[in-house]
Amino acid sequence: FELVLNGGVNPVTGDKLVDLKIDLNKASYEEIVGEYKRVCELIVRREEEYMNAIMLVHNDIGLVHPFMTVLLDDCIEKGRHAYEGGCRYNDPAYVISTGLVNVGNSLAAIKKYVFDEKSMTMDEMKEAIKNNFEGYELLRKKLQEAPKYGNDDDYVDQIVVEMYDIWSEVSQKVINWVGKPWRPSTLSVTTQVLHGKACGASPDGRLAGDFLADGAISAFPGTDVNGPTSLIKSATKVHADKLQSTLFNMKFNPSAIEGDIGAQKFIKLNDTYFNLGGYQVQYNIVDRNMLIDAQKHPENYSDLMVRVAGFTARFIDLGPDVQRQVIERTEYEGL
Repeated sequence: FELVLNGGVNPVTGDKLVDLKIDLNKASYEEIVGEYKRVCELIVRREEEYMNAIMLVHNDIGLVHPFMTVLLDDCIEKGRHAYEGGCRYNDPAYVISTGLVNVGNSLAAIKKYVFDEKSMTMDEMKEAIKNNFEGYELLRKKLQEAPKYGNDDDYVDQIVVEMYDIWSEVSQKVINWVGKPWRPSTLSVTTQVLHGKACGASPDGRLAGDFLADGAISAFPGTDVNGPTSLIKSATKVHADKLQSTLFNMKFNPSAIEGDIGAQKFIKLNDTYFNLGGYQVQYNIVDRNMLIDAQKHPENYSDLMVRVAGFTARFIDLGPDVQRQVIERTEYEGL
């Protein structure tokens, strides 16, 4: 997405990586999305072919585990080791996305202000991003007020749905080293923090170097303002059947599920999510103030566990950037 906004140049390194086929200042919204899809496919194809080459060399020089292969069903019968797809149930090769919610939010801001309202030019937005919004605070505030995924607003939710449909389509065009299509996965782990450091500011109002949206269909922290029901309605619009995973994080204050009434509401929320087609959800039931205190006094919180984005860890063992990302997730006070 940054390449499309910056003429094929990585704004952080200054390297020209692709040649664009559109003039951003003259292109329609639909043409910008189409060019994003083309560039996305180009970059993902490079990544997948690169990993294919690594695994072919890996296999050719014999970096395999014979003992593991012997213990896994069908490898001996097929005469193929575990890394060649000899197993009865092979873990498919997959590529992982991070930050597609930020792309969707950014496109929604561009669509609203540049194309629908015409209250902002592409050059104005690009200049603000280039300067990390320094001197453009009012423009940033306007971008932050644009529709955001996670509030059951189709204006932006359907853009996010389209981004994941694009991701699913382009990811599966290359055949992996075991002869199967690469699979589109959305398990972010902690890459939302690491990849965010490699990205400049974005049209959703995010600052340069700040973390990206966690998980896959989680809202960007602090932007889901219409409550947990609206969030799950946004999340279940994404076509989970086209993806290997749709990791989803939510955070509640412990008081929200307190007592029998709170527990029943929590159960009904879960039932609603899965009845709407939800695939996966993971929760943090924790007080924001407790997390902040744990940063200051880690010696008092050796047993405080949190769910990050696909794994659970002791809060005090996480890096400060990951801790902040967990703290800043919207904390629902009620159901």
